Amino acid sequence: MAAIRIDTRRRPSPEEVRQAALYPDRGSTAMPSTSHEHARRVAWDVLRTYLPLKALVAVELNLYPERGNAQYFRIPDLLVTLEAGELDPVMGRPRLSYRVWDEVGPPDLVMEFASTHTVGRDKVGKREDYAGFGIREYVQFDPLGTLLRPNLQVWRLAGDRYEAVPSWQGGGIPSAVLNGLEWVQLGDLVRLRNIATGALLPTATEAEAAGRHLALAQAEAAAARADAEATRADAEATRADAEATRADAEAARADAEATARQLMAAELAQLRADNAGLRRDRSSPEDTPPD
Repeated sequence: MAAIRIDTRRRPSPEEVRQAALYPDRGSTAMPSTSHEHARRVAWDVLRTYLPLKALVAVELNLYPERGNAQYFRIPDLLVTLEAGELDPVMGRPRLSYRVWDEVGPPDLVMEFASTHTVGRDKVGKREDYAGFGIREYVQFDPLGTLLRPNLQVWRLAGDRYEAVPSWQGGGIPSAVLNGLEWVQLGDLVRLRNIATGALLPTATEAEAAGRHLALAQAEAAAARADAEATRADAEATRADAEATRADAEAARADAEATARQLMAAELAQLRADNAGLRRDRSSPEDTPPD
């Protein structure tokens, strides 16, 4: 039976709803190139596939850090909050903006995909702003490979500012938010990799394909086991038949030996009887004529 989720959130007052509606929903979601759009879509797909449903993984939401100031906001290309869920805590619908004071706190992670129009703000203004908001991790990635050196940069919050996270020998950069995972560049994409196993976290399509391959491999293994069991059963049946044939032969041999013994005993008895008759004949007096 499926578990029933009970919504325990306090119902917002009409004034709270009115206040929330004062903050515009979202900016443009258009990306400057197909490379940027593809990189962002894959990053979103990997994060959404990996993280539980209670996590929010959102593209270009207006991020408002201050209550009462609807003019001050940032629009990260992608943001992640591990405990926020999909619904707006006031409106009770999928989020169209992110108001820090109505949420569990600031996002845990934001990502920016560099373009000629935004790379300057991404490196200077937004970096300071996101640190001031208290966002624990800031990931910058250049899909075209011409705007950032290195193309993948990860920043970790230290106090009220960011410090760069160095890459490891294998090229990955450990995440401060996603335990056990590291960011890694693969061509014009940024992916997540399991540090312990070295395996990439899959997209939904990759996970589905892997599931199909696993199911096929399991079915083939089950079929191989069934064939082996059938072969073993056939061998057991053949062995049983051989054992039965051997037992029949042993029984026939025993019967033949018993019959032979009986015949020999009968012959011996007959010989003894014949010998006894001969002895009687020899011992009887001969007939003599009368005087």
